[in-house]
Formats: sequence, C-alpha cells, structure tokens
Amino acid sequence: MTHHRKFFGLWKEDLCDDAPSVYAVMDSEWKPYDLAKLVSYLGACRLVSLIPTQDVCAICGFKTDPFGWFSDGVWLWKTSLPHYVVEHEVRLPQPLVEHIRERDYQPPSSNKFHLDDLDWPFGRPGA
Repeated sequence: MTHHRKFFGLWKEDLCDDAPSVYAVMDSEWKPYDLAKLVSYLGACRLVSLIPTQDVCAICGFKTDPFGWFSDGVWLWKTSLPHYVVEHEVRLPQPLVEHIRERDYQPPSSNKFHLDDLDWPFGRPGA
C-alpha cells in the first residue's frame, strides 16, 4: 500500500531533495472557477507550527511572515502556499482541491485534532 503524503508547499528549492521543484508545479493554464475560495481556505485554517523567522519565496524573494504550517486536521501546508498559488500560478494537487471543495470551503470549526496525527514532512516540530 502506498502512503499518500498529505502535505504540500515544500519545494526542492527549500533544500528539500525529496520535494518537487516549485517550477514543476507551476501551471499558467490552471484557472479553477473557485480559485479565490481555495486560496481563502488555505489562509483561514489553523496555524499549527510557527518558527520566528520569515519564509522567503523561492521564485521572487518575497518574504512572508511567519514561517510555519497551516492545517485543517487532514492536510498540512506552508503558510506561504497562498502566495505561491496567487503570485506564481502553483497548481494545487487535485486531492487537496477536492478535499477543500468537499468541506464547502469551510475550515474546521473545531481545532480539536492532534498534531501528531498530521503527516509532517520532517517530523513534528518541537516533538
């Protein structure tokens, strides 16, 4: 059985050799009808990890505050992902898009999920 990784937004350019290049997931033709709702969801979920530093965009050098991770209890993504989607036409994985649509673009009303249950790319920070 293949383990499906449920995190997105970590790039080879972040010095993560196992991650895709951000350039490989850029798609200028990806224009979902609900892009604004998808991006809004990405920024509205629970901040589950915060590192007191800036995240620097691998493409344009834009600095996002803070460097951290958002989650909805199922998926995990870097806080800079909305920037990549809006500014650099990064295509979200279809399973993540479907997941957000199934939730009707509503972040969970409860933050009651265990951080250890998330699929951290390098292990849970602070664990």
